[in-house]
Amino acid sequence: MPVFWDTKSFLQLRSEIQKKIQYTPSLLSYRFRFCVVDDSGQQDPEIATLHQKEDIQIVSVPYNMGHQGAIVYGLRHIKKEIQDKDLVVTMDSDGQDDPADVPHLLEPLLQAESPLRFVVLAKRTKRNESLSFKVLYFFFKLMFRLLTGTIMKTGNFAATTGETIKSLISHPFFDLCYSSTLLNLNIPIYFIECERAKRYEGQSRMNLFKLVMHGLRMMAPFSEKMTVRLLFFLSLTIIGFILFLLTILFVSFSSHFSLPNLTTVSFLLLLTLIGTALTLSLLMVVLFSQSHVLGLTGLSRQGPHQN
Repeated sequence: MPVFWDTKSFLQLRSEIQKKIQYTPSLLSYRFRFCVVDDSGQQDPEIATLHQKEDIQIVSVPYNMGHQGAIVYGLRHIKKEIQDKDLVVTMDSDGQDDPADVPHLLEPLLQAESPLRFVVLAKRTKRNESLSFKVLYFFFKLMFRLLTGTIMKTGNFAATTGETIKSLISHPFFDLCYSSTLLNLNIPIYFIECERAKRYEGQSRMNLFKLVMHGLRMMAPFSEKMTVRLLFFLSLTIIGFILFLLTILFVSFSSHFSLPNLTTVSFLLLLTLIGTALTLSLLMVVLFSQSHVLGLTGLSRQGPHQN
């Protein structure tokens, strides 16, 4: 789990998870370990205090990668240490992913009769956020649904087997976004309804700029689906434009009416502008995706840092 200048919250989360495990008989036979990804770029001195904990492994990144990038970086780093029958949970460390829901996410994996490859995701039913954030998030989900055809109600809170995560985590789409890639890959998904809890301490560092960047990253793995949907929309727009123009010309010549007035021309111009804007938006997402992948590819060649 990523930790960004918030070691105290992580320790509280770790303590809460350990308590929940003690009251879950099906998990008592498992030995739990915590992989902490120091997302401060080795700048947080409090991370050093975690070395004394035997159940904690620390992975350091060279610079702040954000919670999604840090999760992917950490999983790829410990990939060789993960056993096929291990249970792997990814979550944020600030308390918003409720530790009480960890046993609920693991339950479908424990009850599976055969070693099926599937992922369990926390489906958000309620968020404890400000009104402005909820409004922005509502429009983002609406746009996400229109562009990708997918309902976005999940985040980093997920569980799967070691075998599954090892086979998936090298997929290049994870370089773009962890949470939305889980939805985009062709694997079975099992949803568990979970409320978004409150942060243990402090306030979210997510501002408008970071929220927009996060939204772009979440849409990037769906670039192929977005391309198909936008091309379909643009094709319908062009066909509609041609039919509309032919209808006007037919009415004008058959009824001796005047050619389209300024209002009609303005309307046609508006349609053209909408189509151009959608095309440029798609191009922006594609270019963003490619640049981000190239950046992380170069980083992976440097090799991860471990303390």
